[in-house]
Amino acid sequence: MLDRDRLDDLGKAEVFDVMRVSRARVARERADELVAAAHLADLYDAASMVGLPSMLPIVSERLVTLGGVGTPQVSEFAATELGHGLACGPDAAAALLADALDLKHRLPGLWGRLLEGEVDAWRARVVAQETRALSLEAVEWVDARLGETRRSITGVVGQLVGEALRRFDPETFADREAQRLDGRGVFVERPGPAGTRVTTRVAMVLDTPDAALLDATLNDLATVHAVLGDKSPLQVRRAKAVGTLTNPQLAMDLLAGDLTTHATTKSTGSEPPKGVRGRSAVVYLHLEACDVSAMVQEGLDGGGSIERLGPATLDLLGEWLTRPGGIARDGITLRPVLETARTDGVDGRVPPEWMRELVVLRDRSCVFPDCTRDARSADLDHIEPTSRVARRARRDPTTLPRCADGTIG
Repeated sequence: MLDRDRLDDLGKAEVFDVMRVSRARVARERADELVAAAHLADLYDAASMVGLPSMLPIVSERLVTLGGVGTPQVSEFAATELGHGLACGPDAAAALLADALDLKHRLPGLWGRLLEGEVDAWRARVVAQETRALSLEAVEWVDARLGETRRSITGVVGQLVGEALRRFDPETFADREAQRLDGRGVFVERPGPAGTRVTTRVAMVLDTPDAALLDATLNDLATVHAVLGDKSPLQVRRAKAVGTLTNPQLAMDLLAGDLTTHATTKSTGSEPPKGVRGRSAVVYLHLEACDVSAMVQEGLDGGGSIERLGPATLDLLGEWLTRPGGIARDGITLRPVLETARTDGVDGRVPPEWMRELVVLRDRSCVFPDCTRDARSADLDHIEPTSRVARRARRDPTTLPRCADGTIG
């Protein structure tokens, strides 16, 4: 036991000794905890319950299986009472009992090494949990292999469990493999509120060889981006490389070493392959002359806004628009400022394209109270029903009601 009051008197060698003794003591105590748990399970087994009166007059005490196949059953109240005694939850207590039962009855080789102090208790518990679903024949094979390995048992147990399933339960092995393959996919997180959408989290579950190839390819493209002058950190360049992969021809050119063609921000000019959508960006300038003057003289970044994404700096907008193979791969269309305050109407039920575009840019989202749908995907309907529109038009053809977009329609 460390004498904390005399800690300042200890040198390096003495501190090392104290820490080694402390670790050995903790390891022994953890092992003793498993030994005690196994003995406790014996006190709650079927033989100990024969002839005992029920402590609960309404609910009879039943036997449950906590460990794997071949472990003795214990009282259903064992975990609850142990949890109360250890001041922990019943789930944690049940896990301790299950691990102890598996080690003692299903993994005798590992259990012996635990008692001898050759294996840490936490490592033994990991093996017990990993092998719990195995048959007795399969777990016996794993136990024997663990006794032969020189590697860390926690590092090799996963592979051994897979091999045991393939040997002794090929149907389950095939089912598990199919389940893992069924979990493959690319999951794009739904964008959050406007203003927080400049990045989007993407998760992928791939075949392991494909994942390794993707990792290597992203590193290669990140290196190419660096050669082209990108000074961003590696992970940022890897993220940009994912965007490059969406243009297969550009990625192939860059990986093949054709850097001169793509050293500028200009697109290759080639038509996208059949079935592949082109990428062009439409930029609306909403600037007053004073804004331009302030940006030039004072270096102010007025920023901009990306439809469906929210505000962004001009640096980010420029970087996205000029990135090779990016969202403006096929060019940029610059449109003049639209007068969003105009109220002139048209004599028709369906608004013309210029009016729809004006309303989308002006309102940005649905104008219904508390609706957050973006205006681009919302309907552009009249406020008043069409039947009323027809009646009023018949009475006075020059009088047309206002549309939901606020214009006359």
